[in-house]
Amino acid sequence: MYTLLIGLSVALAFNRVASHDAIPNSTDWAECLRLVAFLATLFPFALGAIRYLDVAYITGEEQAKQTGIWMDGALLLIEAVLLTTAASLINDHNQFWICYGILLVLDLTWVGTTGLHKEKPQVLSPTIKLWGSINLVFFMIMMLVAFSRYWDTPFQHYIISAIAVVRSLVDVMLTKNVYFPASSPINEN
Repeated sequence: MYTLLIGLSVALAFNRVASHDAIPNSTDWAECLRLVAFLATLFPFALGAIRYLDVAYITGEEQAKQTGIWMDGALLLIEAVLLTTAASLINDHNQFWICYGILLVLDLTWVGTTGLHKEKPQVLSPTIKLWGSINLVFFMIMMLVAFSRYWDTPFQHYIISAIAVVRSLVDVMLTKNVYFPASSPINEN
């Protein structure tokens, strides 16, 4: 179900941006940048979720209790629904970024719950803590930009999109060992 929703969200995002019915004039640059920000966010969220589930429940590196898969599965499914919702709102600047903010907050909630179903609940892996920290910092930066007195400036759309892309780049660069494990040809260079 998760991968189905992720695939649907990609198709939906492209369809909404390419659809000239959604906006009477034509697709603007801010909308294209939201698409780039969406895709840049989708990659680490989707791959990170799949890798986490693998590490926690298949390889056992995270030592998660088997009953925890229900909580992880439910929260990650809600994240997939939020990503699909964001894709459907990509033509609406305000609604898209509200959905994006909710996604980051939900991910922070998921990070907090991962410790509840570990064999050693007091220990969260450094990567999970880092994911939460990255999302918290960038959520706060985005809120500062969104609610600053410059909210209605033409560049505000571009700034928030750039912040979202930078969030994803920082995420992938700082936690590349999760996305590209040591056995990956990418890390052999």
